[in-house]
Amino acid sequence: VKCKLCAASVKVNIMRNHVGQHILYAMRDKLDPKLPPEVIVGAEPCGWCGLEGECHTQLTHSAKKKNSTGVQITSTCPYMI
Repeated sequence: VKCKLCAASVKVNIMRNHVGQHILYAMRDKLDPKLPPEVIVGAEPCGWCGLEGECHTQLTHSAKKKNSTGVQITSTCPYMI
């Protein structure tokens, strides 16, 4: 699939790592060589697609089961797998 920030073709199962690089550059106020100059990573971007205000992600606590943390993550992001 295409990265919504830089348009690179990235396998969806590693998109979070790819987008994480963009987010880290932005958090450090460093120029990201992969991003076009007009693209700005927001203050609270989605960790899967990198867009801000597009996705809703939520952590919920559930009954803890064997080999489980008792925390479940849900998101409206289409890149969350």
